[in-house]
Amino acid sequence: MNIPSIPTDNLYKFLALSGLLIFAISLLYPQHKKIELSLKRNDISVDEKKLQHKINALVKHLEKLNKNKIRLQDVEIEKLDGQVELLSDRQDEIEGKKAAQKILEEELSYYSYFKFYGICIGLFVSIVGFGCWYVFVQRPNDIKSKLTP
Repeated sequence: MNIPSIPTDNLYKFLALSGLLIFAISLLYPQHKKIELSLKRNDISVDEKKLQHKINALVKHLEKLNKNKIRLQDVEIEKLDGQVELLSDRQDEIEGKKAAQKILEEELSYYSYFKFYGICIGLFVSIVGFGCWYVFVQRPNDIKSKLTP
């Protein structure tokens, strides 16, 4: 009875390509997350500046009204109260985004570990795969092809 041999050629190529894939993902995925965090940080900064600008404009408007001792009608007071409440809600939303940003920054430190270990493991697996493929498959094939006319 003849037992077929295991196709080691495919196994070594699988190891080599898997190692390269792990290496590539370890390089690209943490960088993608870092860019994503930078974009979120920028959005929060822009929102915060817009909110601060609106608050300053509202404060100046209130100071101008107070300086001129203008009596406001109930409708105008309700309108200003609505603006203050809206700005307060928006500020709470920005504070929530800042808390989420802090959590993402902590998560980003884990990605640096993922990057380091992924690169090491990916290179190791790839080198083992290519090395075994060369030693156990390619070199015997080269010798065999030189011996056969």
